[in-house]
Amino acid sequence: MIAWKPLQASSAFRVYCKGIGKHISEYDDIAKELDDYRDDPKWKKIIEESKRFVGVIESVSESPCSMLLYDKPVRKELGLVHTTDKPCCLLDGYNCDKYKYLKND
Repeated sequence: MIAWKPLQASSAFRVYCKGIGKHISEYDDIAKELDDYRDDPKWKKIIEESKRFVGVIESVSESPCSMLLYDKPVRKELGLVHTTDKPCCLLDGYNCDKYKYLKND
């Protein structure tokens, strides 16, 4: 099964800062303590604007502990992608539960 890794607040802030041309030395320490800078005049607007990127998928990998149990051809029914070393079905844990597929954790 597949696992999605969404951006968290600090990662979204870093991505946004890089996108607007700031140097990492300016924002790296700020990203580690975002709550301390939410009211800072220099960083408040940037922190607010970076929130739109929270939840954007940063990476995809195979789920470390889940396996789909299915009696039909997974490739045809759900689809497969190849991760770094093995094939992985295009179904994550949330949707597996939502659509009542059987998984082994």
